[in-house]
Amino acid sequence: MTDHHIDPRFRNEPYGYHLDINPLYGYREQLRTILATVQPHQDLLNRIDAVLKSFDDPMRVVVAGGFNAGKSTFLNALVNQRIMPTKAVRSTCTVNLLQGGTRRELVIHRCNGQLEQRSYQNEADAQQQIDALMKTEHKTIAQIAVCCPNQSFLERFTLIDTPGLDHNARDSAASAAEVKNADALIWVLHNKGAEKLDYEQIVQFRTANPDSPVILILNQVDALEYDELRDALTATQNKLNAHVAVVLPLSAKLASEGQAEKNQTKLDASYFYDLRNYLQHYLFDQYRTLQEKIRFQRCSQPLIAELQRFFNDVAAQQQSNAPIIINHRYQDLGDGTVIDILNNLQWMRCALGQTWNGKTCTEEAKTFTWEGAKGAANSTHHAGHNDWRLPTGVELGKLVVHGQNPTIDQQAFPNTPNSRFWSSSQRDEGVFTTKNKSYYVEFNDGGIDTAKMDDTNYARLVRETVAPIEQRYRDLGDGTVLDTQTGLQWMRCALGQTWDGKTCVGKARKFDWSDANKATIENRYLGYSDWRLPTIDELKTLVIKEQKPTIDQQAFPNTPSSWFWSGSPSDVSNYVWYVYFYNGYPSSNYLGNGYHVRLVRGRQ
Repeated sequence: MTDHHIDPRFRNEPYGYHLDINPLYGYREQLRTILATVQPHQDLLNRIDAVLKSFDDPMRVVVAGGFNAGKSTFLNALVNQRIMPTKAVRSTCTVNLLQGGTRRELVIHRCNGQLEQRSYQNEADAQQQIDALMKTEHKTIAQIAVCCPNQSFLERFTLIDTPGLDHNARDSAASAAEVKNADALIWVLHNKGAEKLDYEQIVQFRTANPDSPVILILNQVDALEYDELRDALTATQNKLNAHVAVVLPLSAKLASEGQAEKNQTKLDASYFYDLRNYLQHYLFDQYRTLQEKIRFQRCSQPLIAELQRFFNDVAAQQQSNAPIIINHRYQDLGDGTVIDILNNLQWMRCALGQTWNGKTCTEEAKTFTWEGAKGAANSTHHAGHNDWRLPTGVELGKLVVHGQNPTIDQQAFPNTPNSRFWSSSQRDEGVFTTKNKSYYVEFNDGGIDTAKMDDTNYARLVRETVAPIEQRYRDLGDGTVLDTQTGLQWMRCALGQTWDGKTCVGKARKFDWSDANKATIENRYLGYSDWRLPTIDELKTLVIKEQKPTIDQQAFPNTPSSWFWSGSPSDVSNYVWYVYFYNGYPSSNYLGNGYHVRLVRGRQ
């Protein structure tokens, strides 16, 4: 077993409690996060989903052995139905399946991949149809699945009848393929015991699948005297005991006849009850334990090992090419600027008037009137660029980091004055514009307000980088999007709205902050229990300037141009931060107010 720990985020997933399966959910989330930023690996995601789904699939119990060993007769006795064709006829040289279903039907798998469904009335009708198909169409048929609605255990087990391994090349290849993919193997021998091919196939399967049970049946024992049966069993056990769970005698012929004739003497002489009781106790009753163990050993364990190698390679590649990232957000370009990887903006690390010396910002920052700051921006050619400008109020507000003074990342922007910085945004109140006033951000407390344009404030310049917003969100197809820049999974709809597959319908509800937290705790959308209110810094990353509402309306359709709660309390008692998606500005207000809610899950 691998050395894993349970990740509590996925404990409530269908197999999240399983120590060796739980990691697949974590790898799946990591892959979803990096798919848009690393070369596509959708195939790995598909394989994870397929493996997780396989834990609910029926176990494949393959019945194999030599040609005319009595495999089909044994299966008929096991399900107490005369469906599988017997004797050495063409139909016994095709892979036939007994599986659960809601109605009696034959599902014919053609060699060209096409499926055909035919209903049958009873056991005899099923046999006749299979025989007829085999007489005229056997070259075009890969296998036939017989759906049996009255066999409840077939909902958990699919019984697979194979051609003889020693018949011809085509049949041997078909049998070997089914044996390779078996979850459990029942090997049927002639009464003369195990031949070389039997031994080789059993040992090969057991070596490749150490957790899969192998049950050996010595059939046709009705043709043996007691001493002959004892010697045959002893010889078979001596040869194969190390590779099989048990060796059991059987007369499938007497068992089948005894069932059809209701002849207890034949049934007793067939040893069928001993075999059936063993299969019931050690195979059929152990479905879930065997299923998890076998699927892990065969499917999950190799995939986990491959995923570990993949993420190790990704980490090594990222390490070798890794830019310097400050606090998981700002990429240091080494020229006195940083790129905000959350918002695709390149910022000057120093305020105007300061100088970057390769390590920090030196000298005193200068203050400007609003027009003076704009003029200084137009004449700046720092780092070879001539398109520097004053940031909008929304852009400048996204630099705010609450809980410190100055309220900005001081590693990315060292020696920032804890004072007012101009934005380019003038005050807009509906149809009225307040002349001669512009917005600023106060980096003493992170607040935003307006000041007269002839007042003097500090300035920090910004420029665009190339990263179209429409490439930012990846639609997960379930009413959520993955923000490829932050790794966060967002609900596309506000609480109260419903995702109909195309858009958000209904009216977004308003909550006071206490009820918002309660609704978050109770939310189990898509089966996840870790939805939460976003922090104020996370919520601000959704803001897009110069549109109303100030959010990506393709990713988050029908978003109200209104207030949305964050999960971040303010320094003021009973006040909580929010973002106003009419203008994109953050602020704080009394927690008893009714605001909208959008939930998120992922890193904090």
